[in-house]
Amino acid sequence: MSTPRIPPYLSTYRGLRYPSSPLGSFDIFRERAGDTYEVFAGSRGWSLITERPDLIDGVLRVNHRNFGKSTIVTKHLASYIGKGLLTSDGDYWRKQRRLIQPGFSRDRLAQLVATIDAEATAWIDALPRSVAVDLYPTTLPLALQIMSRALFSGSVSPAELHTIAHAVELGQHDFAREMRQPLLKPWRRLTNSRAAADAEIRRSIDILMRHINDHRQAPEPYQDLMQMLLDARYEDGAGMSDAQLVDETLVLILAGHETTAISLACTTWLLARHPEWIARIREEWSGLVGKDTRLSAKHLMSMPILTAAIKEGLRLYPPAYLVSRVAKEAQVVEGVPIRAGQTVISNIYGAHRNPVEFKKPLAFRPERYLDRETSVNFAFGGGPRLCVGYHFAMMELQIAIGRLVTMRELRPSQQEQLEFTASATLRPEGGVYVELD
Repeated sequence: MSTPRIPPYLSTYRGLRYPSSPLGSFDIFRERAGDTYEVFAGSRGWSLITERPDLIDGVLRVNHRNFGKSTIVTKHLASYIGKGLLTSDGDYWRKQRRLIQPGFSRDRLAQLVATIDAEATAWIDALPRSVAVDLYPTTLPLALQIMSRALFSGSVSPAELHTIAHAVELGQHDFAREMRQPLLKPWRRLTNSRAAADAEIRRSIDILMRHINDHRQAPEPYQDLMQMLLDARYEDGAGMSDAQLVDETLVLILAGHETTAISLACTTWLLARHPEWIARIREEWSGLVGKDTRLSAKHLMSMPILTAAIKEGLRLYPPAYLVSRVAKEAQVVEGVPIRAGQTVISNIYGAHRNPVEFKKPLAFRPERYLDRETSVNFAFGGGPRLCVGYHFAMMELQIAIGRLVTMRELRPSQQEQLEFTASATLRPEGGVYVELD
């Protein structure tokens, strides 16, 4: 059975419109061709896009050995943030994953609970009262500060953090344009459109190297993720080079702060519109933590209601909304023929709203994860390449949301829906407003 194709003229037109209307483009394609189709991607030929959860699982998990990272990530994104876990593939990726994974074990992350709790509490205390607040501009610095403390024990100054965050933002913006508008690549080269991003990234690398060297020269070892990276050893006893340390750090900052900030803002927006779930979370939280008990990792592992609400928020608004792979060999996956060398783009946002998999797909129903109605959720990817920081991000979201709903009153704002713009992530456009008391 052949896969429907979006005509080249429409593929090109929507590609040009994509940055300002990412989800609208997919809506138009879906109405025309269903949940799985091919689009013309210029020099990359015909790419397959799918919103089928079974097909996405087949590519990311079941048949993962036949689907590698695309050059979109390993070449283009890597040119901005280096060759880290997110942007590497094959044997190098496997070697780096084995090296870094222990730093994100539950035991190591348990040591960060008090740090995250303190930062989340300070964030909540600083939020205004009796007013509609745009949460996203507040969750971004919170997530960045938490990542800074986890990586560098908080030694990076606010000004340095701003430089790094700006570099990541500029790099994402330019990368998104390269990926979504391939036909404009000659013009971008002619105008040197990425010069600002490259300069800011160089400044960020200088900052990171200063702090890496500070760690090396410290009289006592730090208790943070950077120390773990410095201490990690390959099978031959060698450690990572300076370039590898910088690359992995940039990837951790990119993948570890903006996605969490988006999820925190969007899930809180959803909860404000569903007070019955706030009440259930409060009851669960107070029953385990109360007012006087110190929060621990064991508490967080015993909060199914809070966890289900977060998973449902991630389902409706997955920050990493697209995942691309390239087929090494021709293969039929879940009845869909995929050619050797073809790029397969998993539309996670669409798959999470697919009515075949989800009852009332547009509704906020955390019970679907409590009642085992479904287990489908690709917010952190899938298969062997599941995000290495999955447990870290979930811990941040649990602590920040749990503290927020127990310390403050939340009400929905007059904002009826959320809008997004295209980047490497699904970035809120126009605010994420919640009324706070």
